[in-house]
Amino acid sequence: MSTINWPTSDVFRPAHFEIALRSNVLISASQFTGSIQTVEVPGARWVIAMQLDPAEWSDQAVREGILSQIAGQANRVALWHFARPAPRGTMRGSPTLSATAAAGATSLLIATTAWATVEAGDMGKVGDQLVQVIEPATADGAGAMTAKIRPALRAQVASGSAFIWDRPTGLFLLTQQEVRVPYQPSWGGEISLEFVEVFA
Repeated sequence: MSTINWPTSDVFRPAHFEIALRSNVLISASQFTGSIQTVEVPGARWVIAMQLDPAEWSDQAVREGILSQIAGQANRVALWHFARPAPRGTMRGSPTLSATAAAGATSLLIATTAWATVEAGDMGKVGDQLVQVIEPATADGAGAMTAKIRPALRAQVASGSAFIWDRPTGLFLLTQQEVRVPYQPSWGGEISLEFVEVFA
């Protein structure tokens, strides 16, 4: 198993992109009263769907090469939020966690620059996990920020760990066992891909 980094060139930029957080929820319905109870348990994961537009044969061949490297479901693909590769907020530089975040944590203490901001929907990576900020947050004059995130952390992340904001990636698996690359005279057809996040 290898990890393939999705290329950043224009030929691999999706024309259509979808991302969703698939929560892991147990649902129980009473046979007697009809009441429904739900409990969220660890294991939420990101899912991604994308479409690559038709392209010239030469560009389609390059795409075909990457898809052959991915080898169906044999390898993993490092993907990011293509519509939001950097935060909408002003936080840049080299932010780090200012305190250890425990497994199950839904907020992070971040050391950044004074008055830096993050906005709802901004993506980040801490440890090996891709997370999303769910509420706006602003650092104080000393650069201390508390950011609420989803999904909850799957594992503890140590103080001093980087909060990666520039194209933060997760590891994804193709849901298709094979991806057919279409060709027609002098032109390559669109390619549709679906991925689900994978982790240990």
